[in-house]
Amino acid sequence: MTFPLYLILILYLLAIIFYLILSVVLLYHIFRFGYWDSSTKLMIFLYFAGSLIILVSAGIYIAGIDWSENVSILNNTEFNINFF
Repeated sequence: MTFPLYLILILYLLAIIFYLILSVVLLYHIFRFGYWDSSTKLMIFLYFAGSLIILVSAGIYIAGIDWSENVSILNNTEFNINFF
């Protein structure tokens, strides 16, 4: 089975979009139902600071990948699995 590597990039981008939508939902619920005090502000700051670090780190990591390559999995492989 062979597939292009950029399919994994598409899944990564879909995960980022899903994450951003959930972050907007989080902000909506904090502003609509939460208390706007110093602990809430600190929580939002820590959440988005941690998110930024993770997203930038992942972006730097995937920037070095050659997305034009193909991935080959399970080609000419015999399945001989002994469970007992």
